[in-house]
Amino acid sequence: MNKIPVTFLAGHSPRKGVIGIPAKPIGDRDTEYLSKMFTFDGAAWGVVQKEFDFAPKAISYLTSDGGNYKAWWLVGRNGETIEVRKGVPAFGQIPGAGTRNVAPIYGYIENIKCIDNELYACGGGRQVYRLEGGKWRSLSDEILTEKRGFGFFDIDGTSSTDLYAVGFKGEIWHFDGSWRLDDAPTSNILTSVRAVGAQDVWVCGNNRTLLHGSFNQWDSIVSAGSDRNFYCVERFMDKTYVAANRSLAVVAGDEVVPVDMKLGKAVSTHRLHGRDGLLWSIGEEDLVRFDGVRWLEFVHPDNA
Repeated sequence: MNKIPVTFLAGHSPRKGVIGIPAKPIGDRDTEYLSKMFTFDGAAWGVVQKEFDFAPKAISYLTSDGGNYKAWWLVGRNGETIEVRKGVPAFGQIPGAGTRNVAPIYGYIENIKCIDNELYACGGGRQVYRLEGGKWRSLSDEILTEKRGFGFFDIDGTSSTDLYAVGFKGEIWHFDGSWRLDDAPTSNILTSVRAVGAQDVWVCGNNRTLLHGSFNQWDSIVSAGSDRNFYCVERFMDKTYVAANRSLAVVAGDEVVPVDMKLGKAVSTHRLHGRDGLLWSIGEEDLVRFDGVRWLEFVHPDNA
């Protein structure tokens, strides 16, 4: 049987050495609408869920109830969800999310993230949802809009009352019980936010935008390079990394400088996730891991 290569869509590491990756087969019309979820533990690839009929936008992992509850969570652009607990998938839907609903239509879901042991999703039209008691509740009714060109690509925070959501038109919104629009120093699309602490928040986006600070107090970090846009920002071993499409960079002083992975070739990059002394870089074609000393590449068997 011929192998069908896959493209990686996202990635999340719930514990040291393990990563979950939703992927989509490419190059075969019979499977172009089917997706899969893989895990990798540094030695072997496993299939958690295969042949579900939407392409996940993001993946996260929720641990709650003192560790009694543990599950992978995937979300699709129309609000489709998969909860995988103890290897058993449960399919669901975020009510009102996506473009398949009757009006009002706010747009696609872009991300899902676990923040302080609670699960959030965000997307177009400034949608923000929180999983409460097994049901998704809208957290952003006061700022929702059906206007095109508004909405969130990412959300992060330190607690349920210290959340940042970023997206179109350079918008940075902060939630502390109610939403406030930040006076952001850019109008570029913002793609990723990483809240390390209450006063230690990183935001990246198009045109090599990289901001550091907190609500209404941002410093811009200068970046040079060939890649136009940043898609993910992550903190790892007290350093800040940003990923573009085919390059990775790190903040050095007040500048952003390229990272040489010393792999002898360029690799695709898009998403970053640091966990327990390891930094994962997930590109459409490549999975690479950094332990603080060296980078290692891992090839999926379907792409070998």
